[in-house]
Amino acid sequence: TGLDVHLITVIICVICIFYTTIGGLKAVVWTDAIQSLFTAVSIIIVIILGVIQIGGIGNTIRANQEGGRIEFFKMNPDPFLRHTFWTVTIGTTFQWLTSLGIHPGAVQRFVALPTYGKARKAAFFFVFGMGVVKILTGAIGMLIYAKYKDCDPILANYIDNDRKLVPYYVMDVAAKFPGITGLFVSGIVSAALSTMSAQINTVSGTIYEDFIVKMMGIKVSELTASVIMKSIAVISGIVCVVLVFVVEKLNGILQMSISLSSVTNGALLAVFTLGICFPWANSRGAMCGLLTSLAVMTWIVSGAQYAIYNKELKFVEKEVSISGCPANTTFRNHTDYSGLIRLNEDVYAGPDVPTIYTISYMHYSTIGTLVGIAVGLAVSLLFPEEEQDVDPKLLTPFIRNFAYPKYMTETVKNGRTNNNKTEAYELVSQDTKL
Repeated sequence: TGLDVHLITVIICVICIFYTTIGGLKAVVWTDAIQSLFTAVSIIIVIILGVIQIGGIGNTIRANQEGGRIEFFKMNPDPFLRHTFWTVTIGTTFQWLTSLGIHPGAVQRFVALPTYGKARKAAFFFVFGMGVVKILTGAIGMLIYAKYKDCDPILANYIDNDRKLVPYYVMDVAAKFPGITGLFVSGIVSAALSTMSAQINTVSGTIYEDFIVKMMGIKVSELTASVIMKSIAVISGIVCVVLVFVVEKLNGILQMSISLSSVTNGALLAVFTLGICFPWANSRGAMCGLLTSLAVMTWIVSGAQYAIYNKELKFVEKEVSISGCPANTTFRNHTDYSGLIRLNEDVYAGPDVPTIYTISYMHYSTIGTLVGIAVGLAVSLLFPEEEQDVDPKLLTPFIRNFAYPKYMTETVKNGRTNNNKTEAYELVSQDTKL
């Protein structure tokens, strides 16, 4: 379009900051719902046009199979391979456990619902919707390959990086249909606004509640609290705007996004797992596990990203063709692996790059979680604290029903304490669905 990307980015971010700050959670939820509709409709329309242009679903699948793009059951257990059945299945399981079960943004929405049953329904609807979105976005990837399998737009210098591939494809297939390109762009912008608004709202609430109120002990009126939270939301939005100019200089947005979020995801999941599955874990162990997990994952992620930035760590790309490009096309050189050692079928690395940096980024959350749990349990056993009663409601059903009673004091077991303790012990013997 010729429009300045940086200017558009700032405008969109300002709009997002405005409605998130003024409207709060209700505005975020309603705009998310509308924006999700725009995103889904735009993707479906582009897929329909793409399938028609390729000549049907069968041709699309056939082209991807012949090009080696469909690898559902790559069963090699090597954790240093970037994408296999195991890395994706195990890695995304740990990522989604954190995102849906622990992340404040998800928990905030669940607890906003009036009943536990409605929260469960919301979770099921989310899982179904996310599954549909994953299938649709995967379908677009297959259509893009089927269309450009004989003339890769990047090697042909039609675009300068893979982040522009989807917009380029949409403009290509929808060129004869006015408005479709704009609809798709609106869908992409909606997805970005939805994510950003949710994060800003979550960050502002978390900082205010956990740091200002609980840690600093500051008590203010509702009006003052509202002003403070809105100010935090504005500051968070400004930080997001600044980071946009940093992110655009980096390659591999998906890998970088998953890698950076995994630094905290593993540590958070470890702490919550210690709390709900191990009654003997104490606060000292949880804190040591948290800090160790953060330190280890910061080291691995920052080291890997630095090696990628310095071109000392490169990943083998799928083969692409330029045999079908026009004769007068100026082609770009393929990725240069000179000076690097091929470690496996996916990875090239420099001689000085530590092996740990080459592990699949999909395993980062898994590693962080296991490190945090291991350290937390070890510290809890080596430095036990004074025995305290554990509220059974805070434990998983299995631990609560089978392993917990031996960690309860006799007074709690016999119900000779306050009503809350008696109620808690009664909960132990129930087949609860909580």
